[in-house]
Amino acid sequence: MPTCLKSVSLKNALNDSRKYKTRSAWAKGPHYATYNWAGQNDLLDRCCRHMRTLRKNWSLKEVQKIAGRFTSRKEWAGKNPKTYSWVVRKGLLHLFDISHPSSVRVWSLKEVFRISRKYTSKKNWRKSCPSSYAWAHKRGFLPRLTKHMKPALNSWSYEEVQSYGLKYRSRNEWCKKAPSTYYWAQRRGLLNRFCAHMKPLRLVWDINTARKRARLFRTKSEWERECPSSYEWARRRKLLNCLGSHMKVLVKKDNSPYRWTHEELASYAKRYSSKVEWSKGHNASYQYAQKNGIINLFVRHMKVLLRTWTLKEVKNITSRFRSKGEWRQKHPRSYTWAAKRNLLDLLSRHMTSKRDDHLDTTTVLRHARKYSTRKEWQDKHPSSYSWSLRNGIHEKACTHMKVLLEKWSLKKVREIAKGFKYRVQWQKLHPKSYGWALDHDFLEKCCSHMKPLTHMWSFKEVINIALQYPNKKAWKEASPNSYAWAQRHKKIGECSRHMDNRVLSYTIENVKSIALKYKTRTQWAKGPDCGSYAWALQRRLVDELCKHMPTLHHKWNPERVQAIARRYESRTQWARGADSSSYAWALKNDQIDKLCDHMGPVKRYTDADTFYLYSTERYFNKKRIYKFGVTSQRRGMHRIKQVARKLQSSFDLIYFEKVKDAFQYEDALSSLEGQIPDFGSRKVDGYSEMRAWSPRELKTASKVVNKLLRKEVELLS
Repeated sequence: MPTCLKSVSLKNALNDSRKYKTRSAWAKGPHYATYNWAGQNDLLDRCCRHMRTLRKNWSLKEVQKIAGRFTSRKEWAGKNPKTYSWVVRKGLLHLFDISHPSSVRVWSLKEVFRISRKYTSKKNWRKSCPSSYAWAHKRGFLPRLTKHMKPALNSWSYEEVQSYGLKYRSRNEWCKKAPSTYYWAQRRGLLNRFCAHMKPLRLVWDINTARKRARLFRTKSEWERECPSSYEWARRRKLLNCLGSHMKVLVKKDNSPYRWTHEELASYAKRYSSKVEWSKGHNASYQYAQKNGIINLFVRHMKVLLRTWTLKEVKNITSRFRSKGEWRQKHPRSYTWAAKRNLLDLLSRHMTSKRDDHLDTTTVLRHARKYSTRKEWQDKHPSSYSWSLRNGIHEKACTHMKVLLEKWSLKKVREIAKGFKYRVQWQKLHPKSYGWALDHDFLEKCCSHMKPLTHMWSFKEVINIALQYPNKKAWKEASPNSYAWAQRHKKIGECSRHMDNRVLSYTIENVKSIALKYKTRTQWAKGPDCGSYAWALQRRLVDELCKHMPTLHHKWNPERVQAIARRYESRTQWARGADSSSYAWALKNDQIDKLCDHMGPVKRYTDADTFYLYSTERYFNKKRIYKFGVTSQRRGMHRIKQVARKLQSSFDLIYFEKVKDAFQYEDALSSLEGQIPDFGSRKVDGYSEMRAWSPRELKTASKVVNKLLRKEVELLS
């Protein structure tokens, strides 16, 4: 039995410590209270003299020899992390500053001036030597150091751009090879003038060409699928009925379906080599044949992709295997066939069950003595491992094993934190100690010596940065922090006196001339003259100014939408198809249920078929944290590993069972008593299904799960 905290003395602590081989085994064992008492009274070293240390004891000379091989701290931490972390833990990083200066270089104005003379443009300087460029940019020396450089932007003339336009055959080629001249012409509305000699790459449709193309197809759906551009051209101009008068109508005026003849169905079926190809290529004829039960007449020449199993064949296959698991792994198709027809119990009578009813405490302890670590035991004999966890003898069985995780204390974490200047640096280089401090609310104590990373701006610095930009927009995009500082302190007016802050004043005549350049409203709203569109929207003049533009949307009515809805078999097909606008109209006007009466019910699919429960190496209020939840066999252990990675701890599986209703298990465990661990401001993914349980509470949870499993077995038998 663990000793009570009030009656702890040095003798008790020494007696308890002799039962364990390592500190971590003592801290996690039933005598954790005496371990905590010894840690609080600085008696751990005295009590743990007989214990073996799992980590190597480095000396300063050895570490200095190893550190001499590297040129920077970053290289040292990457290639030999053990010695680097030892130095960080002991707080001795400052001793290596002389022989190993930090990799950040301290620049002077003379050096930066010498470097800037090598380059002809800002872009080349920024790419080849970014650190010196950033130094000059921060201190406002860029305009002085880049006087000899050529300006990046070229001021184009009308004749130069015209000569560029004559070089290329298409607009796309011009835009790719000389984008600056192309956009110069686009901004000034001169593209059509410079591109008059170019041939259009797209087909320009008219009635004659669209009619010729429409005659190649038998139905409108075939026309839409094979040649969407001509179909869209005809639809926008309301010429579909005119150009498609020779085509078959698959839905009559009274909304009754079209009746296909046997000759027509046979002609369509001959084009395809399998049923899947026929359903994708011409779905209307395929669906008609399937609904009327005549599909087998037209499918004789096609390949059979799926095998049809018989009971004798599946019986012969099952005789090869000893258990259901082996059958499911090695021959999944026959297994799923039997599972769908509820024949698993009938076909698996000769198989041996893999239950762990033969296990008891003595056999489990015998198995545990063979292994030196918990992970080795879990990998090589998982059934006895999970049995020990379920029946509460796990800690007893693992007393002789090595525990590779370290037990933290406030003194150790403080020593490690002293080796870092910033919190981010500590979190990246030593995440375990940082996580411990965060969990136990010791971050503020450990980080009292650290500097904040935020820059303290001064008025002079902000003015120097603002002088580099011609307007507020450019300043805000390039240096948002300095702009925000000026905005907070109401200094934007003083910092932007040199800037060009003029606002374009629009009139109706100006905006009319701009609107005439565009063919649609979206082009105008998203183009370079979007400000004029916003001006027109505010004054409600958009409809007047866009009279010359064609309307791209339909005027729907219930009859027309009903005719379209009859073409589709499900709501998702209709919503994702070519007539998605009609689906949106039906949703807006609350007529979706009426129009979808002929469709089947909405199918919702989930493959969550497995329930899991595992223990972590984290504690909350001196209780171990456990996680339960729902996943699928398809995803496997992916979800469990994902959450364990975010918790920064390993996991021990207790249950991972495929069941009928996995959510029933999850609801049963969530209703049990137990504290939900609090991670502070950092919310861990899946924390609502985590519980801090004692060994007794874990026993009750395992009883609940075992009850539900027994019920399932009884129902199957």
